[in-house]
Amino acid sequence: MSQTYNIDIPLFKRLGWDTFTFEDDNVFRYVGQSQVNEKLIQCHVACTPAQFWKFEIYPITNEIDFNFKKNDGAITIKTGSGSLEDYWEKIVKVANGEKTEYNEMFVREAG
Repeated sequence: MSQTYNIDIPLFKRLGWDTFTFEDDNVFRYVGQSQVNEKLIQCHVACTPAQFWKFEIYPITNEIDFNFKKNDGAITIKTGSGSLEDYWEKIVKVANGEKTEYNEMFVREAG
């Protein structure tokens, strides 16, 4: 079993997310979502026991589909292993359309 890394607990609290304990089965599980300006960022983690992160960034419009699967312009970003703290600020920059020196570390998939 894997649980939220200690380094991530303050960030989880700041974001209003519950900490987690998951099986080490390499299955992405939802852990929370946050709105950043005009984007919604959904966060998932897969534990192996190392933690791999997946972020889905959706544009927020007046016609938002609350299943979040049909929005145009969605971006999915998968990371290597690490803590949420390692990636969160970079993901926020990507959601805001900013380039970072870390963009090459992300694997993007069509939304």
